[in-house]
This record gives sequence, C-alpha cells and structure tokens, in this order.
Amino acid sequence: MSTTIAGRIAGRAAGVIHRKMPWRCFALRAALAGLLVGPPAAYAAQRWSVAIDPQVSRCLPDVRAVLIDREATRPGRGQIAVFTAEAGRQRMFRPGSLVGKVVVGLPGDRITVGPDQTTVNGRLVGLGLLVARSLGQEDEDFVRELVVPEGHLWVMGATADSYDSRYWGPLPATSILGTGHALF
Repeated sequence: MSTTIAGRIAGRAAGVIHRKMPWRCFALRAALAGLLVGPPAAYAAQRWSVAIDPQVSRCLPDVRAVLIDREATRPGRGQIAVFTAEAGRQRMFRPGSLVGKVVVGLPGDRITVGPDQTTVNGRLVGLGLLVARSLGQEDEDFVRELVVPEGHLWVMGATADSYDSRYWGPLPATSILGTGHALF
C-alpha cells in the first residue's frame, strides 16, 4: 500500500476529508507540464533517432544499436557515418535502407585498394575483397589507387566481408544523414 493511500485511510479515520482537485486546476497543471516538456521532447525526437542492426553478420561487429545525431552531418575520422543506400551505387543494400560505416578516409587522403588489403595514407584499414565474388566480379575489378575528392568520405566496415567504399568508391558527404554513436 502506498503512503498516499495509507495517509488517506489514516486521514479518513481521523475525520480529515480530502477533496479531488478541480478539473480546471488539473487542466492548467497538465497544460503547463506540456509546455515545459513538449518543446524539448519534440526537439530531441527531431534531432536524434535510434537504429538497430538486425543482421546476424554485421560489418561493425561490436555495434548492434546506434544513436543517430541528425544535426552532426560531418562525421570525422573514426566516427560512424549514417546514410541511406542509393539504388545502383550500393546495390547490395535495399534502396533507402539506413547504412552505417566508419569514416576512414577524408578529402585528400590517398586510398590504395589491393586484393589483400586496403590502406589510407599507407595505414592498413581493411583486409581482402571478399564481397567481389558476391557481386559477380573478380578482386582485380576493385584494385585501384585514388585520392578522396573534396566533398567525399571513404567509409568502411570493420570486417573483411563488409560491403563498403572498397566496392562503390567515395561516399558523397551530401548523402550523410548524421553521425552515429554506438549504444551497444
């Protein structure tokens, strides 16, 4: 039994009468609470959302759920860029589906994609081209050297079987919906 109910029972036993709050007073308090809580809640819902990766095999194995900050559309190196898959460009994803990959290359960075490894400015960032055969192509079709152009990012997953920039190239920064923050 809660202390409020116990207090009412004790109050009734002592002859104290408790009246219900008039509906106008309740409505005024509810409206005031709505004015105080409503705008911050609406702002939070507009700025942030949560995405959950339903895949069994994830390209970011330690990340199942991501908090997306839609106002942070310029993720830096090492952060998760969240974007929607485009028809034709990221053909292994359903068009319009949310995708999250880690930013490993920024404009001006030198990318080398080889059959066994991918480097950014000489630093190893990925192994192999395991997805090439799933695309009906050979590893050699994706082997190249390039510089990430202005207004683009090089994004990758953490696993060798991640379908990422190694296959479809630099991601236009205009495609980014927000920066992802791993929740769990």
